[in-house]
Amino acid sequence: MFFATYKFFSAALGREVNTRVILPSREAKDPFEKESFRPYQEEPLKVLYLLHGGFGCEEDWLYMTRLASLVRKGRAMIVMPFAENSYYQDLPYGPGYWTFISEELPEMILPMFPQASRRREDTFAAGLSMGGYGALRLGLAKPERFAAVASLSGVLDLKARIADSKGSLASRGLRFSDNFFDEDEIGDSDLLVLMKKAAEQKEKLPRFYFSVGTEDFVYPYNQNAKKQMDACEIPYHYEEHPGAHEWSYWNLYIESVLKWMKLIP
Repeated sequence: MFFATYKFFSAALGREVNTRVILPSREAKDPFEKESFRPYQEEPLKVLYLLHGGFGCEEDWLYMTRLASLVRKGRAMIVMPFAENSYYQDLPYGPGYWTFISEELPEMILPMFPQASRRREDTFAAGLSMGGYGALRLGLAKPERFAAVASLSGVLDLKARIADSKGSLASRGLRFSDNFFDEDEIGDSDLLVLMKKAAEQKEKLPRFYFSVGTEDFVYPYNQNAKKQMDACEIPYHYEEHPGAHEWSYWNLYIESVLKWMKLIP
């Protein structure tokens, strides 16, 4: 495996930002052969944008789950950007994290890796919690770019989450500097609204996957999203299992996501 951290200046954020990348290595009979430490060079590599949750960072997936051992079996490039607690929004008085994730990041990362595919059928997004919201927003707002998107314990009803968390410590997860998103100011950031628009416009949508623990506080938000998908007649794959909003759940079911996307055997 080849691991790297890329730091580059983002115009949308107005500062340097870190992005972690995993590349598969060449296969070798002897793991200590020189060839086994070289990045995979054959075309094309599928690309997965893997998003972190609130209060997290671009290294969480590496250090808190078995991601590295799982993707060792596949032929996918994993891109893990840092987005603070932005909920992947272009903040009204702060950095433009949506522009960064949806536009800048692919333009800056992909040219560094000629072996990375640019094809829609080879491009994916997934995330946990806040990142699950971000992944589904990418799929709904940029359907021409993604073959499939997946959420683990995603905050899929942002309006309900803001209403539920006002006055609590969790509300800080929706705050960056002095910005706060009120329920009436969400607009096209609302996944339920995006689902309806996508259905009305008859967009060619990616495949959708979402999984949530039955003891998770985001469980009702996932049920709201499920009902909206049904109402809009948007196909999806849904799973629920015993579990809460915790790394033991995400560590277990990230494998299911990767297999569903056919990124690993």
